[in-house]
Amino acid sequence: MNNKDHLTFIAAHLNELSSLFHDLLSGGTFLGPNKRTSISRYKILKSLDMSESQCLTAVSNCVNYKKNTLSELINRMVNDGLVLRRSDARDRRKTELAITAAGRAAIKNFEQAFLRVMNGFLDTLPAPLRGSFLKSLGSLVEISLSYKKKAAYVQNKAKAK
Repeated sequence: MNNKDHLTFIAAHLNELSSLFHDLLSGGTFLGPNKRTSISRYKILKSLDMSESQCLTAVSNCVNYKKNTLSELINRMVNDGLVLRRSDARDRRKTELAITAAGRAAIKNFEQAFLRVMNGFLDTLPAPLRGSFLKSLGSLVEISLSYKKKAAYVQNKAKAK
């Protein structure tokens, strides 16, 4: 199958692809009674884990959520003890967000749950497909990281002008 045929096949089966990733990524673990780490929470926590603190705009840009949607998610995460909200020392109008120890534990729990779910899924695949699937996922991660670096470079270059 050539590249055009692969893309046509993938486009015709996007529902199956999105269902697979949804199933694999919805295996978050419980933090306590009725508190679940979702992929949305995971993305926010990973963003906050990259630095000591961030403002809502920086997190919004990182996770690509609108500020009002992100604000609602952050409110719930503050109530669940995953995120700390505090006034910016330099500008009282701004609010800083920081990850808590419970937030870092939620990241670890989510990643461990993903590994359990992924290992269970991989066990259902024949060995040749398993290796191909893992190699393809690794390539997707590398492409995503490369794309993000390039986008950041272009954005920084535009700001410098």
